Amino acid sequence: MFRYSPFQELSTETLTNDLLYLTELDGTRSRTLHVPFNLSEAVESVILTMEAVIFEKDLALDYDIEPGLTVTGCSEQMEQVFMILLDNAIKYANPKGSIHLTLKKHQGHIQLSVTNTGPGIPAEHAGKIYAKSVPNDKTTFYVQLD
Repeated sequence: MFRYSPFQELSTETLTNDLLYLTELDGTRSRTLHVPFNLSEAVESVILTMEAVIFEKDLALDYDIEPGLTVTGCSEQMEQVFMILLDNAIKYANPKGSIHLTLKKHQGHIQLSVTNTGPGIPAEHAGKIYAKSVPNDKTTFYVQLD
């Protein structure tokens, strides 16, 4: 089970593109090869890919990745999910803000946490974060990936 917090804020365009990608993944699930892979290395790979963008946005990145965490699945799909989470953390961080990413084993599950210094979810939407998508008055959506 993967968790992240806080739930990332997505623009309508980003949400549409991400949901189309996830729908495509769902449609090909039966054809996807699930093999054991090193999740810690996959997350580190995504971080390396995004470091230049983080630097250009003048953001600080702090991460704590427990080494050697392995899971069975599709590494490419998992890297795409991590990329989406980190990309949104970058987009919605305050100027000169920071991003913190943690990957660790906790109570028998692997837990991923991506947080930033952005504004977070408005209190009036906090109770709706488990919905697949919840529009607010700014045509912004929140999603939780399970």
